[in-house]
Amino acid sequence: MFKIYQYCSMAVIATVLASNVNATSDQNKGCLPGTINTLSKLSFPNSQESFVNVTEKIFIEKPATLVHKKFETFPLSKLLTETDNLSGVDYTYPIIGKKYLKAGDRRGVCLTDGFGAMEELLQNNTARFAYRVWAYTVPEASGIAYADGEFLFVPVANGTNVIWNYKFALKQDEFPGYLGSLGQWLFSKSFSDSIWKHNMQQALANFGSTFKPQ
Repeated sequence: MFKIYQYCSMAVIATVLASNVNATSDQNKGCLPGTINTLSKLSFPNSQESFVNVTEKIFIEKPATLVHKKFETFPLSKLLTETDNLSGVDYTYPIIGKKYLKAGDRRGVCLTDGFGAMEELLQNNTARFAYRVWAYTVPEASGIAYADGEFLFVPVANGTNVIWNYKFALKQDEFPGYLGSLGQWLFSKSFSDSIWKHNMQQALANFGSTFKPQ
């Protein structure tokens, strides 16, 4: 998860991203406004055609079915841990479904700084785990309409390639999305291809480390 810029120059954007990301606030049980019932009925974001994309991968010396099974139950708080620039996940809680294993299941994702977002599972099988994130309470994320993530479990010789694709859909009426391709470029250079990419690398390393001999 993350904090994202709202100022007009790359220098200021980078400064905002790097500052105050570890600020603390009082944490409610859910970290999202509204009851479980209202959150379960929250409208799913309309899909867009324009995205900022980023991809990372890791090789694990285990069969794909085993890697996927482990991933299904791997706590998000152990996957997305705090980095120098981003808060980590503190806990999740169910909104629709109990175990976040079936398409349509929703959960609240609460960060260590007290903010959070909603996730809905789009697909889960031995080859692909896909989800959408939206309803961010992170103030600096107001320019993001939603984000789509997918983990692919690709069998290869002697193991599995875990490929994590992530794409951000920016709001077209807010900065930086209203700048079109320039705004996407700014977002990519100052966040998705730097700060967020590092976060993805650390997350995959966290997951991969669970398969190493203790």
